[in-house]
Amino acid sequence: MNDAVILGWGRSAVTPLGGALSQLQPHEIAAPVVQGILQRFGIPLNAIDAVIAGNAMGAGGNPARMLALAAGFDDRTPALSVDSQCCAGLDAIALAHGMLASGNADVVIAGGVEAWSRAPIRQHRPRHAGEAATIYDSPAFAPDPARDPGMLLAAARHALKAGITREQQEAWAVQSHARAVAARTHIRDEIIAIGAATQDSYPRALDQRHLARMPVVALSDDDSVDEAIPHVA
Repeated sequence: MNDAVILGWGRSAVTPLGGALSQLQPHEIAAPVVQGILQRFGIPLNAIDAVIAGNAMGAGGNPARMLALAAGFDDRTPALSVDSQCCAGLDAIALAHGMLASGNADVVIAGGVEAWSRAPIRQHRPRHAGEAATIYDSPAFAPDPARDPGMLLAAARHALKAGITREQQEAWAVQSHARAVAARTHIRDEIIAIGAATQDSYPRALDQRHLARMPVVALSDDDSVDEAIPHVA
């Protein structure tokens, strides 16, 4: 087994839905990041043996291939896309490590990229003539709907089972954002600017006003979610 080391790293700023990167497709975000990494760390383009990209938004093709070509790689450069949802970026890196350790590649570009604002509109095709297509927000993750609850319901169930109070959740959120804000100066240099997107839109210092805007969630007798959102001026 060969040793695998990280030669360079970088990322774009993290922006919200409809934010500074909202007009860009995944490869249009990732390509300048890859080019910036190669330039920063003096890695020649022709040294890259493969590109692996994690993508979970259903790009309808091979985002890694689009990225490789947009970044200027040769048409023959292998490019592989990974969809394991929230783990896709880490799994891309794990696959790259396997290629390096096995000797199947010497230098690999790997990571994850999402363009939430440009996610395709999802529809289930009609099964019968005259039936309308059905729009859905997220794909199914289990064949049995009972094993595939929404994230809000799953979180509410877990909080109830584990005895996690609203106050504990808010305290954790405040501490998490405070730590992230304090670390901004340490991670600033890893961001590769894309247009006006030069820094993360979040995290931010949270106060009680921000916390009060979060939904109040409770489980009904039928195990569904009742949600009330307090009005905050």
